[in-house]
Amino acid sequence: MTNAATPADPTRVEDVPPLPQPWRADSRTVEPAPRRAGCALPAVLGCGCIAVLTGVGFLLMVSNARGLVEWQLRPLRRAVEAGLPREVSGSERRRFEAGFDALPDALTGGKLDAGTVWRFQRQLAETAALAQAETLDREAAMALLTALERIVAEAAAEPAPARAPGAEGVEASRRFGPRAFRWSSVPS
Repeated sequence: MTNAATPADPTRVEDVPPLPQPWRADSRTVEPAPRRAGCALPAVLGCGCIAVLTGVGFLLMVSNARGLVEWQLRPLRRAVEAGLPREVSGSERRRFEAGFDALPDALTGGKLDAGTVWRFQRQLAETAALAQAETLDREAAMALLTALERIVAEAAAEPAPARAPGAEGVEASRRFGPRAFRWSSVPS
């Protein structure tokens, strides 16, 4: 027997075909174009458009604040006025109408603190829900009328006069006295 391999025998190196090349030997390599650092132009334009639209929306909201408040209060006002119990007199209904008419100016006037407005809005929403469920009684209606008149009166009131500069220090010295602060405890 001979040691010669048959053509089907893959153990011989001479019989293995050459491996394919991933590229042609005569082709040139092309280097990628250099990239600039920083944001791409579409990202800058997109962010700029969003900023402009946000600014325009904010200006429209501020310039139409009274209209937005009226739009927000209109369904609540309708629900409360439609759901008022029969025990509420005509003069009290007129007080509700006058209070609701003055409410947008009170809320957009800038004289009320956020906590007062939030508490009133919560009470108004709860009363409107009771009115829609047809369970609004006279006590809840009168509580809303009182709160409505109070918030309108508070917004219409003149602000308290400003204190003189340094008045806080005078009040603090009266409260604590001259011996309230001891400089000896401060390390030197």
